[in-house]
Amino acid sequence: MTEPRLSRRNYGRGHGYRLDGRRIPGVTTIQGLLDKPGLIDWAAREAAGYAIENWSELSGVPLLERAERIRRARFEKNAAAKLSGTKIHHYGHQLALGRRVDVPVEYVPSAEAYARLLDRLDLTVELAEAPCASTTYGYGGTLDLIGTSPRTGRAIVDLKTGRGVYQDTALQVNAYGACDIVQRVEEGPRGPRGGKPKHPKITELPMGHFDTAWIIHVRGDTAEMYPCRLSDRDEVAFLSLLELWRTWLEPSRNSDADEFDPPVGEPVDLDEWDQPTEEEN
Repeated sequence: MTEPRLSRRNYGRGHGYRLDGRRIPGVTTIQGLLDKPGLIDWAAREAAGYAIENWSELSGVPLLERAERIRRARFEKNAAAKLSGTKIHHYGHQLALGRRVDVPVEYVPSAEAYARLLDRLDLTVELAEAPCASTTYGYGGTLDLIGTSPRTGRAIVDLKTGRGVYQDTALQVNAYGACDIVQRVEEGPRGPRGGKPKHPKITELPMGHFDTAWIIHVRGDTAEMYPCRLSDRDEVAFLSLLELWRTWLEPSRNSDADEFDPPVGEPVDLDEWDQPTEEEN
């Protein structure tokens, strides 16, 4: 049996990808290079809101700890939102695949709204939560859904559970669509005592062609569907971000490596610089 070229490994709340044994960046990490000024306003609102809501408690806390709590508030809120979104993804996909799953009550409205929308589309799910990679350009990701229906043809679908749907999601969808391999990950057998299954069965497949792309936005008990453009220019725009990552951000994160060539050197000693050289003498 041929070993898969792509591997995804989870690290706490994050994850990483390797292709042919080499670490590669993920799509969302690459997109992190985009300027998002709205996040600055959101962070300020979260910090101010936390301070107002917890004013009495904070008044009895030393100043440095008070400042640290206010600073951390946005990270804790963001982590909670990400966890909620991850859960909705998971339960919605399990329902979409026709699997029986016990959904915690707080996620039932969103998971059912997502599953109902897929039912209305008469969409046959091919893959869900599927790791994928571009072997040409060396990046990876985990797409939400591939499915086929009479209305959409073979479609790639991205699920969003945040406040809104933003235009830069098209870069993410095009990046997934441009990958050439994708994996079907099936749960392995459970032990005699049950528990979490180990050693999932991984089948690596060619990505294939997509007729359409869609973004499904699930919020509360509603699910809306947005068409998303698949085009060469959107793919090129994403690849430009990848080039920026490789040229600037990746080397700076590996600044201890022997091959690191810093674009900015050490400060010049002007006293030594003022000394005449042998050629000048």
